[in-house]
Amino acid sequence: MHRFHVSALPLVVLLLAFASATLPSNAIAANGERLVTLANCRAGAPHPDGSRRQSFERSKELTGLSGIPPRVVIDVEEGRRQQVCFGYQNLTSGTISLELVMNNVGVDANGTPLSQPSESEYGAADWVALPTNELRDLRPGEVAWLTTDVDVPADVAPGSWYASVTATRSSDAPGTEDEGSRVVPVPAVTVQLFFDVPGDGTRGGNVNNARAPRVVWWDGLNIDTLPVLDRLRGIGFAPVRFDWRNGGSYTDTVNGTVTISSSLSGKVVERIEVPEKVVLRDTERAFVANWQRNIPMIGRFDAVIEMRGSDGTTVKHELPAIWVVPAWWYFLVLAIALATPITLRKRSSRRYNELVARVEAAEARAGESDVDDYSEDEWSERFLNRD
Repeated sequence: MHRFHVSALPLVVLLLAFASATLPSNAIAANGERLVTLANCRAGAPHPDGSRRQSFERSKELTGLSGIPPRVVIDVEEGRRQQVCFGYQNLTSGTISLELVMNNVGVDANGTPLSQPSESEYGAADWVALPTNELRDLRPGEVAWLTTDVDVPADVAPGSWYASVTATRSSDAPGTEDEGSRVVPVPAVTVQLFFDVPGDGTRGGNVNNARAPRVVWWDGLNIDTLPVLDRLRGIGFAPVRFDWRNGGSYTDTVNGTVTISSSLSGKVVERIEVPEKVVLRDTERAFVANWQRNIPMIGRFDAVIEMRGSDGTTVKHELPAIWVVPAWWYFLVLAIALATPITLRKRSSRRYNELVARVEAAEARAGESDVDDYSEDEWSERFLNRD
């Protein structure tokens, strides 16, 4: 039984957007997963390039190329030849040709699976024999189905093994103009092939390198989605970052939650869902959960990471406490509110003292004008000896 999983949310949205237009209605399960089987590869009409073709109405809103499904996950047995089915759909407005290249699968700096031309410790590109290396004259909306042989070595160890098939539009190439040269992007899409060899392999993983801000500036206005205000309000959310280390022999599909609760009362203030991601064997993948809603104005809060792996076990990891304090401009407003009456009072007191000094000076000048400048004898002779 083949299992096909779509791991990346953007690819899920892309596929579901044109699912009814590209595959029969029974090709979509209730949970949204693609149910691509060998029957799909047998349904189309044979083409000289070795593929089988099916034509569907092309969505006008979508352009480019699509791999159906983006990822194939299949159980294989040692020493046996098996077949897998996948296809490529032309979502452009013109007829194109595609070049197919087999690669292994590696990871980027964040642990995201991607096509890797070089050798890989768990590479399975040598197992896969493509029926063709080129898909010619793929019309708009048309799907080219490929029935691909997989020869599993007899001495392969239990666990997950990886390969990928990248389709590149061969009709596009760097072009030139009269005024100079320009580079034309070449559309490409990759279908990843994950092979699980049953056996005594192990499963499981753990949380590594978990971290979160120790202090969060509360903005209180729920405006954390406006980048232009970032520098004005400081940090208005708490990104909880961590890595999941897959220590098992098989691919791990993990998801979970980050729970934020009050250190004082224990009340849960927010529960953040961590989207499901695929983690290749013997690798780490980065996760982030942003606490940006229901942030109280002030307080001390505990964060607990709970992640569930493919084996059904739950791993918990507690983070250091997160402090929430009002943003700096709240303190600025408070400082202005306190400083304003003090400043006004000092200014009023200064003006009052100046006014008193002016009145006293005026009174002093008025008193001097009432008494003439006479000596004591002259004053006595003038005012006491009048008769």
